[in-house]
Amino acid sequence: PDERVEAAARVYMAPEAQTDPSLADEAADVFSIGALAYLLFAGRPPATTPLELHDKLRRGGLLLSEATDAAPPSLVGG
Repeated sequence: PDERVEAAARVYMAPEAQTDPSLADEAADVFSIGALAYLLFAGRPPATTPLELHDKLRRGGLLLSEATDAAPPSLVGG
């Protein structure tokens, strides 16, 4: 059970914090807050696995517009 919780929590961690925790700084905290905000606004986690998170970040980031069509333009950068 602990391994599943840890894997689920990793989708809220900045990539650099996942690869080398010593690199985690204030920017990693901001990333995590953004990932939690994504969960609150979209009603679902930003990704289901760390690999999916990495793929989304490589393709342009965590776009709220991909999770919901009800987001106002001010939240999705439009």
